[in-house]
Amino acid sequence: MDCKFCGRELQAGAAFCGFCGKKQIKKAKAAKRANGEGSVRKLKNGTWRAEVVLWYYWDAEILRRAPRTASKAGFKKRADATAYLPILREEGYRKWGRAPHGGAKRPETLKEVYEAWLPTHQASKATLDCYRAAYKHLSPVHDTRMDDIYVDDLQECLDECPKGKRTKENTKTLIGLIYKYAIPRQYVTKDLILSQYLTVNEKAAESRRTGLTTDELKRLENVIGTVPYANYIYCMCYLGFRPSETLDLRVEDYNRAEKYFTGGAKTDAGKDRIVPVSPKIQKYIDALVVDKIGGYVFCDENGNHFDLRRFRENYFAPALEAIGVGQEERESRLLTPHCCRHTFANLMRDVQGADKNKLALIGHTSEEMLRHYQDADLDGLRKIVNAL
Repeated sequence: MDCKFCGRELQAGAAFCGFCGKKQIKKAKAAKRANGEGSVRKLKNGTWRAEVVLWYYWDAEILRRAPRTASKAGFKKRADATAYLPILREEGYRKWGRAPHGGAKRPETLKEVYEAWLPTHQASKATLDCYRAAYKHLSPVHDTRMDDIYVDDLQECLDECPKGKRTKENTKTLIGLIYKYAIPRQYVTKDLILSQYLTVNEKAAESRRTGLTTDELKRLENVIGTVPYANYIYCMCYLGFRPSETLDLRVEDYNRAEKYFTGGAKTDAGKDRIVPVSPKIQKYIDALVVDKIGGYVFCDENGNHFDLRRFRENYFAPALEAIGVGQEERESRLLTPHCCRHTFANLMRDVQGADKNKLALIGHTSEEMLRHYQDADLDGLRKIVNAL
């Protein structure tokens, strides 16, 4: 073996030359990612951030091309951030509803699809006015991706509609028309028109729909730690958010000092409502947020957003089976994740407190009810949940 620099003979495997002192073994450089594969960088708090450039677009304000990016922070290791780059790119494309160079963003949310559908529908002015009026009663899911809308979300819109049977029927018809427009255009991946599963007879549906009983709540608490995600279901019963709203809650939405969540649907009635954490679930919330600096509170096993359909079918139903509520009883009582919201309402029923505060906690969607709780205060809200 000869020195790579002075050419003198060295001992086999020598790391340095005994004559010129130069290092013989060079450290291999880490392989660089190719252009476009994304980048990772370390933040001041010690975590790692992943970022990818999806495409470039012309920004009329700065008069030059600008990057459309997707990013995610909070990774504990560089390797974790690097491994997430391909997933981040796919999430970015889904968010913006297009692939690279795919043109304008395609409609994704119910609002976007409705606005694309309305000008194409041939009907009289009176009929279109009825659909416009019906659309207002779908406000809890206006800004929800159609792929993320479950039948219970739509059913609750019908159940909470303060108008008569005819308006509810128009709303159900509108839902069907929107899905018939969206499915062949691939604005929604599920080839399923959900309106066929909705019921307009509010009284008949609500007479069957119940929350969990006090005994069932106790049994549910007893299986926390042994039944997967039983703690999520138990927390839902004391928070009052819709299932999709609960799964959307992020660590940033939780005020650790005052111990309350700010969240809710993007509507005038439900957006950014304050829900203090009941003492009954405080220890479970603390455990969920203790090591998190970002991301979802009620996440799946990989720390990602929990799909509502998967949560309902794979975990909610088995959890109720574990506490002795079988399939036949679940169907007769309409026990779905939305029953947690009904449970919360039932718990508030026997608690003294201002109606405006109770309505603020439940996030009612009608304008008439909204006026009742516009002046709701944090102390009043906390008094109610502390007494549940």
